[in-house]
Amino acid sequence: MIQGVDVSSNNNNGTGNVEFDAVKAAGKQFAMIRVGYGTRYGGSFSGYVSKAFAPQVQNAAQAGLDTGAYWFSGASTVAEARTEARACLEAIQDFQFTYPIAYDQEYTSITAPLSRRLRTDICLAFLQEVQDAGYYAMIYASKSWFENELYDAELRPYDHWLAQYAAAPTYTGSFGMWQYSGSGSIAGVTGPIDLDIAYKDYPAIIRAAGLNHLGNGGGTDYKALYEAERAKNQALIAGMQALIDQYGGGGGQLNAQ
Repeated sequence: MIQGVDVSSNNNNGTGNVEFDAVKAAGKQFAMIRVGYGTRYGGSFSGYVSKAFAPQVQNAAQAGLDTGAYWFSGASTVAEARTEARACLEAIQDFQFTYPIAYDQEYTSITAPLSRRLRTDICLAFLQEVQDAGYYAMIYASKSWFENELYDAELRPYDHWLAQYAAAPTYTGSFGMWQYSGSGSIAGVTGPIDLDIAYKDYPAIIRAAGLNHLGNGGGTDYKALYEAERAKNQALIAGMQALIDQYGGGGGQLNAQ
C-alpha cells in the first residue's frame, strides 16, 4: 500500500498553498491534484483550470512526490464531458504525471437530476477522451455513487478511485485507490487534507504501458529535475567533504539537503 494525498485550490483556507515538503516528510509518496472543473458563464459551458493547479504540480514534484491529476465534473451532457476532457488534456500536456488522470463525479445540483444512464455516459465520454489521448484514465466516486448512481459494470475497464470514509472499505468491486479521509491531518500542513492509499505501483505500470507521455519529451518531469539537482548537490558536497578531510583535518561535516 502506498500512502498519498489529494489536493485542490480549496486547501489551506482556499489559497491552495500546500506544504508538500511536510507531506513528503510524513511518509506520503504521491499527490493527486485537481486540474479544474466544468462551469457555466453567460449560458455557455467551458472547462475552468484552477490557478493553483500548475504551482501545486510543480511544488509536489519538487518535494519528491509522484503526481497524478483529477477533473471535477460539472457536465450535464456527453458533449460537455468531452469539453471538460479537452480542457483537462490541454492543461496537463505541459507536465509529466506518474499517477492516473481521474474524473471526479459526485452529488451536485448538476448531477443529481440526471438519469443513471446519462451520468454513466458522461463518465465514459470523459474517460475515453483521456485514454485515447494516451493517458491512464481513472474514475473517482463514492461507494454509494458507484453502486447506486452509475452503471458501475460499464466503468470496469477503468481503475476506480473509491471514496469511503471508514475504517476499511466495504465496496465489493475492485479499486486501485482509496480515499479514506476528507479531513486528514499532517504535521506541518495547514488545515485538513484528503488522505489516500494506492494499491498499485502506478509509476511502474504507467511507464511499462507507455502511457502519460512519459519519456517522449512531452511535458516537464519536475520530480526528475529535482532529483537530478539533488544528486548533483550531494556529489558536490561529497567532493567538498573530501577536501575538508584531506586538508582541514576532518574537523567539519557537511550535510546534503
